Amino acid sequence: MVEHDTQQHLQTVTDSLESGGTMQISYLLNGALPAQDVARLLESSPPKERRLLWELIEQKNEGEILQHLSEDISTQFLKEMDTEQLVAVTEQLESDDLADILQNLPETVVKEVLASM
Repeated sequence: MVEHDTQQHLQTVTDSLESGGTMQISYLLNGALPAQDVARLLESSPPKERRLLWELIEQKNEGEILQHLSEDISTQFLKEMDTEQLVAVTEQLESDDLADILQNLPETVVKEVLASM
């Protein structure tokens, strides 16, 4: 059932992207769907769509969603962020969740993020 829901949401997102309807997508990504469903949706999307979807996610939701993404995809998004963005995304996380995310970043970036907190 979860897989069916993900496919249904993916089709809704694809249709909305094709028609330029980002409001419905933004609504889904920023509250209508739980973080783990958003992560599943991102992972099921082709890379180009994944990038567009990530840009629609509000920064306050990114940390929680990152926790549910595969290491490869979360690392991809994290590497594209500057230190300020990383601090903003991770400041709401529990320390164990923060550690999980930071372990995928270069040591110099981790030091910058921790120093900024």
